[in-house]
Amino acid sequence: MPQNGREAIEILGREHVLELEFSRKFASVASFRNILVHDYMEIDYDEVADKINNHLGDFDIFAKSVARFLQ
Repeated sequence: MPQNGREAIEILGREHVLELEFSRKFASVASFRNILVHDYMEIDYDEVADKINNHLGDFDIFAKSVARFLQ
């Protein structure tokens, strides 16, 4: 049973729901969400801009991978 969001995504990789390498990369999204929600006073806005500008496609990959697994 995962203890947090990052671990849940890593498990999806180990269980072949997501490609393993992608799950390792995408797991950082769960950690980043915690920074945005809990540590919002110390947000690195350059990192936020990088995620928005360069990594939004990862959510599409995640959704398609899960949908493919469920078919």
